[in-house]
Amino acid sequence: ETADEQSTRAGLDVLNQTTRWLNDSRNIPSIHLDFFFCYFRDKNRFPMRLFGGIYEGVNDLSACSLDPFAYYHHNLDPQTEWDIEHPWSLQKATAEDLQELGYFYEASSGGLLTNAFDLQPESLDDTSLDDIYRQYGFSRVRHTFALRDNTNLKAIFVVNLADFGLNLSELTSAIQVFIPESEELPRPLLDLILSLLCLKFKKTNVPVLMYPYEAAEKYGINIEKKYMLWIFNSSRMDSFFRELKKLTRTIGH
Repeated sequence: ETADEQSTRAGLDVLNQTTRWLNDSRNIPSIHLDFFFCYFRDKNRFPMRLFGGIYEGVNDLSACSLDPFAYYHHNLDPQTEWDIEHPWSLQKATAEDLQELGYFYEASSGGLLTNAFDLQPESLDDTSLDDIYRQYGFSRVRHTFALRDNTNLKAIFVVNLADFGLNLSELTSAIQVFIPESEELPRPLLDLILSLLCLKFKKTNVPVLMYPYEAAEKYGINIEKKYMLWIFNSSRMDSFFRELKKLTRTIGH
């Protein structure tokens, strides 16, 4: 076997064990396994072929979605002017803000992100998952902010903070930025908000995941990586296994 074949076979073995666990566990109510997801690089052929293939084969956004994110690091600039001038304001996100985010995401993608990541109005003040982590000695918290121009929502910033051991590839302790209309949010203001969030959470350098991917391109941001966010609805596992069976017959050879 070549190194690529060995790597593929190892990946399939891990996938096989994981999917068995998912299938055995999804009907246990206490697990609350409504969705499962993963990030992967679009340049990595194996996950792109596998997860991208499942996405294309299922062809149903209520079951499976695939969204690109721009990934880069924002460095705190100590020379920044810290004032946010009228009419701009940064505040804790409200239920109305998340509803607007849902409208934007539905129009741009139609996928599962806002449901799977609890970015819905009814989930705004739900800290039950954070409490469970704390109960077992871990720290995982999330803060959601809305940037407005007068009363118009221009961006949502989701600050995820997690213990080092829970921070997989700097993706679970990052700032997610959702920008509905990048032409209406100046780049200097975007950088200012990210620097303010660095200060608030005592960081000097933070990884950023920006959606939509095209917004980062418009800003001329030095994009380090393109990550694909793949999400699957666990209530549709039959279609998942159907497509997986088709793909593994070809990927494994």
